Amino acid sequence: MKLYKAVLLASGIFTSAVLSFAATPEQSGTWVGTMQSTVYSSTIGKTKAKFAMILEIAEDDHATLTLNGDVVPVLSDTGFYNATGGAFVFGGSFGPVSSSTVANLIFKGTSAKGTATGVDSNGSIFLASYESKIKLKKQ
Repeated sequence: MKLYKAVLLASGIFTSAVLSFAATPEQSGTWVGTMQSTVYSSTIGKTKAKFAMILEIAEDDHATLTLNGDVVPVLSDTGFYNATGGAFVFGGSFGPVSSSTVANLIFKGTSAKGTATGVDSNGSIFLASYESKIKLKKQ
């Protein structure tokens, strides 16, 4: 849990310092695409996964994230946007495992590309880390 809180605090400080505006009308709305992840785990090694991704951004910076049909918690007050980019933190507790991921997006017209980096832990033991590439189109 300490690792989870540390990642949240660091990501919140970073993103709030860099991005401090509300989402623009062009950024607000529903974005659909994929997130391709590479997972690094000490127990199973390196694996790859692809997720169908739906991101709904409200003009008040709140977001709803769906991965492969499952709604994933987006931490409130973690969405920060400027004229060309945005960032938010998603994750949560899933049984004994805590997950925290920082996503960064660059918006260009009706498309957005970005990355996400995250960690999983059970509170005291690091379980996995992952790097993801995000590609979205506005609906």
